[in-house]
Amino acid sequence: MKLTITKKINATTKIDAVIDAEHLDDALLQAGPLLAQDVCGHVINGSTCGSTDIYLEASKPQGKYTYIKRCCKKCGAKDTLGTYEDGSGNFWRNKWEIYTPEK
Repeated sequence: MKLTITKKINATTKIDAVIDAEHLDDALLQAGPLLAQDVCGHVINGSTCGSTDIYLEASKPQGKYTYIKRCCKKCGAKDTLGTYEDGSGNFWRNKWEIYTPEK
């Protein structure tokens, strides 16, 4: 079975993905991060940011691991994409954080 998804990132950017899986539940597991609602969940002074002005950021430092993050343009918080231990799919951690370097 093939599942085709178009995900609008913002006014000018979209992602088109085709997921090929044997069963619908496997396809939806793989599509999960693309189907997630992109709303910033970072809490500021007791209130959730709630911005939908989100962009994707990716890096592969020293060629080892790939880091994919969704980033909020309003408050600067970032959420990291995780991978299931068995490698069957990915998920958003929903731990929106703003990096603060230690002094």
